[in-house]
Amino acid sequence: MIFYCQVGLLNGRSEAGHQKLASEMLHNVVIGAVGVENAYFAAFIKGFLLPGATGFNLADIVRSFFGGPEEFVRTAEASTIRDFKSLDIRIVCSLGNQSLDELAEALSVAGAHFAGKTFEDIIKDFLISIGAPCPQLLAVTKDRFSPEVKASLSGLQSPTFRMRLMCWAVTGAPRVLRDGEPMQIILVDDNDTSYLPHGLTSYLIQLLKDTYNPDAEIKNAQVAIHHWLLIQMLDSAGTYNMA
Repeated sequence: MIFYCQVGLLNGRSEAGHQKLASEMLHNVVIGAVGVENAYFAAFIKGFLLPGATGFNLADIVRSFFGGPEEFVRTAEASTIRDFKSLDIRIVCSLGNQSLDELAEALSVAGAHFAGKTFEDIIKDFLISIGAPCPQLLAVTKDRFSPEVKASLSGLQSPTFRMRLMCWAVTGAPRVLRDGEPMQIILVDDNDTSYLPHGLTSYLIQLLKDTYNPDAEIKNAQVAIHHWLLIQMLDSAGTYNMA
């Protein structure tokens, strides 16, 4: 028998609070209560509370977070990347007419995959794709990455790896930072002095127009672009610390 009522009327608990309590009650009834004396729980808590280089552990950080533990959890939840929509990103093509025409021409000859696509489509296609586009080329390149970046490559098959990598490369953290304006990726003319490095637009157009060997590891323009973007982000992420 199932009863329904407005949970807010019961002891002032929130919906989330009742859901947490309900899961604990179900666990205790079906499996039994498991206290912190359990060996697995004890080992987890011991590892969880190991101090960092500054002497603080995660519990200290959570308790000192502005707004307290609840705000820490809320912030962590809001910044977690689950899919492309989680990124809160703006992808903008800000090319002049001549460069825009060159990009359109390059897209038209790059193969069926790029038919009718835009710069935004290229970036989104890269971010939602999985794995290493060129495993062999990546293997001979990875020694130049920082230890933290090389360690992160174990997660290459994760559906959100490239999205987290981009955030790490741009902001220094592999998650969405909700403070301030959304992240932006802007494609500009090669001679735009407001952005560095120069020449990226010409290189993208070159990759789209190049001729590829279907039997080679870089077998088409899509693979070439994905490998290029992945290496660029892995190099950039190496200038920050994982957070």
